[in-house]
Amino acid sequence: MNIRIKDLTAEEQAWLAKGVISIILADAAIEKNEVDFFKRHFGVLTEEGSVISVESLVNNLKSQKTPDMWEIEIFDPDKIYFILSVLIKAIYANGKKIREEVDQYFKIGKLMGVSFQVMTFKLNIDTNLRNLLHQDAELKETILSQAAAKKRNSKK
Repeated sequence: MNIRIKDLTAEEQAWLAKGVISIILADAAIEKNEVDFFKRHFGVLTEEGSVISVESLVNNLKSQKTPDMWEIEIFDPDKIYFILSVLIKAIYANGKKIREEVDQYFKIGKLMGVSFQVMTFKLNIDTNLRNLLHQDAELKETILSQAAAKKRNSKK
């Protein structure tokens, strides 16, 4: 099942949003693409029934105030997988994998009751996938360049 943020309960949405903010703030440097990532993924929180507003969370980012996190029980494995995926995307929101952000990912996952082994495995899979997609894009560029050069040479 494909889970989306709007499929989470209001408490789960707020918890995840605070987790993402905690990751973004972990390295003490907020970049525009991190704020954009947050706004893009959590605009849905402004809907009725939300525990917290996007505006107050963005203010947390701007004031560099790490939000309080709490233990949360989530039993749906699809939701857990989705939440781990979003947290990992938050790590890479600035295009880098920063140690402090990774450490925060592990702290947040522990609050959700996920084992270190599962969090490590998920992080490694997503990192490898990200690297493979980057290499694939580079390969495509190389092929395009070679094809263009071959075409130019054949016209001579």
